[in-house]
Amino acid sequence: AVPHVVSNSPRAVSVQPRFIAGTWKDCRNRFFAEGTQYDTVICSEGCYKEELYSELVDLLLTVLPSPRLPDVAAGVALFSGKRYYFGCGGGTTSFALYAQGRGFETRVVKAIEDGKSNVREIIELKRLPE
Repeated sequence: AVPHVVSNSPRAVSVQPRFIAGTWKDCRNRFFAEGTQYDTVICSEGCYKEELYSELVDLLLTVLPSPRLPDVAAGVALFSGKRYYFGCGGGTTSFALYAQGRGFETRVVKAIEDGKSNVREIIELKRLPE
């Protein structure tokens, strides 16, 4: 277990988090082969390059349950990042727009604007019914 996750988790939680690494495409292929789905996906600084949006959304479509199933709630993804990544072209705003075009409802949960640095945001993505 990861010490910081354990120390910040409620004691009654029986589900263990799973941490993954690799390209978005490799992770999607692995989870698709396993048939793995999650209620919640959390990602930090993952939407910094527009050319990776397609593979990232493909991963989310694979691992987040679809709300069309009557006994399964829709999954949610939370992304934290910069509104715009200078030099990379990505950001939370363009990623949210891309995800909306691929079947997600999006909203800004929190914007952090200190007037000194790039605006940072937490965005929420939920799959729309198919």
